[in-house]
Order: sequence, then C-alpha cells, then structure tokens
Amino acid sequence: MKVYRNPGNYLIAKGYNSLDDVTPMYLWNCGNYKYEITTWKNKNFTKNEMLDTSYENAVEKFRMMVNTVNFVGGEYSILDTGHRKKK
Repeated sequence: MKVYRNPGNYLIAKGYNSLDDVTPMYLWNCGNYKYEITTWKNKNFTKNEMLDTSYENAVEKFRMMVNTVNFVGGEYSILDTGHRKKK
C-alpha cells in the first residue's frame, strides 16, 4: 500500500465523497490537534478544511463526509477508537 505524505502532514484515512462516490477525500494529521480534510475536485483544484479538534472528532467528521473510511498504516492501523491494534 502506498502511504501518501504531504510535507509535515501524515495521512490518517482516505475515502470517497458520499455524495458522488467518485471524489477522493483524505484526512491528514497536521500535529498539535490539527487535522485537515482534503477533497480533490480535479487535478487543478482542491478544497481543504482545517480542524482544531481531537482525533476522535476529526475522524467522526470525516466519517460523516465519506461512505467508507479506509485507515492508512503500516503494521498498525489506527482505528476510530484511537487505540492501536495489529492487523
């Protein structure tokens, strides 16, 4: 699995917009309780929403915007409960 990385930000989860099931959306950890939801409308336009909240609230907001949440991780995946479990 390819792990995407924005400089200084780490990808937590990805999914597709629940309105059209086509538009990709990403949840990024920006550090210090800051999270970003990125929507790629097309290759030239993105929409970003910055959240200053807890991990649980950021995941819940992201979950409400996508049909299926796919968590990204290596050996460990961070689940919506915030706990780490081995795959």
